[in-house]
Amino acid sequence: MYGSTKIQIDTSNKNSFLESDSINIQTDHFEEIFGNDQYVIVMLKNENLFSYESLTLLRELHEEIVDSAEFIERVVSLNDIEYTVGDEYGMRIEQIVPDVIPVDKNELAQIREKAFAKENFRKRLISKDGTQTLLTIKFLPFPADWKKDYSMSPDELAGMSVLNIIEKDKYKSLNPKAIGVPVINHQKREYFAAETSRVMGLAILLAIVILIIALRSVWGVIVPILSAISSMIVMYGVVGFIGYPVDNMVLSFPFLIGFSVSIAYSIQLF
Repeated sequence: MYGSTKIQIDTSNKNSFLESDSINIQTDHFEEIFGNDQYVIVMLKNENLFSYESLTLLRELHEEIVDSAEFIERVVSLNDIEYTVGDEYGMRIEQIVPDVIPVDKNELAQIREKAFAKENFRKRLISKDGTQTLLTIKFLPFPADWKKDYSMSPDELAGMSVLNIIEKDKYKSLNPKAIGVPVINHQKREYFAAETSRVMGLAILLAIVILIIALRSVWGVIVPILSAISSMIVMYGVVGFIGYPVDNMVLSFPFLIGFSVSIAYSIQLF
């Protein structure tokens, strides 16, 4: 029983491919050069995106992610995009959103004009109608020996930390929606943790019903259920003790197979 609590969940997408697969080889090569290929994109939507309130919230969100999220290397958003302009003295670089966000509508309109002045901004950062913008998060290389310091994989931890920030009530008016492998891995873990318990419970209930109908014997129900559960505890315990990582998508499969075999043998024996 204790060993089953030590099962390590691996959400890496590499498990879906063979080690010799070109996808894994190219991913490893990319990480050797650039350090990490993990990003999270947060889409923000507000009808008055260039209002004082929205720009202030955007800045607070940007700064909180930089300060509080895990493994952050860089955050790029409308808040810190530089804008290059030419003047009589040469070139001048300034931020689209100034350090002191203006309240005046004319000054806010100028910020909007600057945001739409560059083609790259219009195509990659802001929607055509000016109601949506993107906040891009790049992560540091995740440590290979993370098990010493963390209870979950770094990509999950990174995704969870971002979600915990953007889901705060204060940012609801920006309607933040996040996507990216770290976020998906965390959500996948949460989903399958809940679903696995439900599937196992339904499997036990269904097994009991089938055995009652097929065998109509108390021992014919008790023995196969106990044998199936005890064998699953032993199996999960061994996996936990040897430290073999398991993809949470297949965590319930042995349980279902074990019950199927147990029921089949019980019907033949009893």
